[in-house]
Amino acid sequence: MEYEINGERYIIDDIVVCSYNGIDTTGLIPSRWYSVSLKNESNKTLMEFEDNTESKLTKGRTNEKASIRLHLGNGGYYLGDPDDKDFTPYISYDERYKTEPKVTHNDVTKLTNEQLEEIFGIKIIRFEFSSPIENAFE
Repeated sequence: MEYEINGERYIIDDIVVCSYNGIDTTGLIPSRWYSVSLKNESNKTLMEFEDNTESKLTKGRTNEKASIRLHLGNGGYYLGDPDDKDFTPYISYDERYKTEPKVTHNDVTKLTNEQLEEIFGIKIIRFEFSSPIENAFE
């Protein structure tokens, strides 16, 4: 992935590592469980905002923390799991805020390239990830 902020270019060039971790039976419907990470642990934060500042997307709300982050998607996507075909990589605006003294919320909002550029001044130059492998599930 390559992007630009204020004329400076940044590159996240790494290898996505996925593994199958078994069946998750905690939900109503058992599902395959995967892990996903970057081999060299590249930083997935494109931009961070000062703590306790106004939300960039929700007027009048103060965030405890906010950042623009690369989400890798689900390991099942890369491993060809048909149940995870829509869990592709994306970039988001992540916010943590409180609505009451002891009630904290975390919002993750997927962003389009247009939103990244117009709201945050981030221009995506290249956003490429490997296609899923071919796999069979029985």
